[in-house]
Amino acid sequence: MTHEQVNPTRMELMSFKERSALAQKGYQLLKQKRDILVIELMSILHRSVTLRDRLNDQMKRSYSSLYCAQSYHDSLELEGMALSVAKAESTSVGIRNAMGVKLPLVKMAEQRRLMSNRGYGLAYSSAKVDETAENFEIALELVLEVAEKEVSMKRLLLEIEKTKRRVNALDYIVIPWFKEAQKEITMKLEEVERGDLITLKSVKKQLENKAAKADHA
Repeated sequence: MTHEQVNPTRMELMSFKERSALAQKGYQLLKQKRDILVIELMSILHRSVTLRDRLNDQMKRSYSSLYCAQSYHDSLELEGMALSVAKAESTSVGIRNAMGVKLPLVKMAEQRRLMSNRGYGLAYSSAKVDETAENFEIALELVLEVAEKEVSMKRLLLEIEKTKRRVNALDYIVIPWFKEAQKEITMKLEEVERGDLITLKSVKKQLENKAAKADHA
């Protein structure tokens, strides 16, 4: 709608004032939402960076222990033990809500197990194999945590960008348009009032002139 299409009436002016107040309220709420989401993002980002560093270090330890185990066992032995490892405990993924944004919540089962619970025969393994298994179990826990945090960050970034666009649209387009429309309606109403006042004064003067003529007649 252009300003030329605005109907310059008091009812329209009141409607624009109400809509402008509503837009201002929406602007403040969206700003608040954006700020809260940014705080949430920064908190997760800090944790994610720490987890990513830990994961990188843990993967180095895991592969280092695997190379050591390969010096004690041939490839077929290691492959056989790997195939006999018991299935890891299942991990469920829930949802938590952050200002309307659905973020994943990974509910991890304990991945680290006792040697006797891993499934491969202890008589044919060695401490190097146990160390390798434990290192990769720790790495798996970190992978799940990192995945949770990075998916959350992607969703938060998308929502922050969308909210930012809405805030900017209200701040630079919608609210100024309402204010300008109110200003134009007010000016036009004042013009009409001035015109009506001039007309009333003219009519009053004409009546006074007629009355004066009647008195002299």
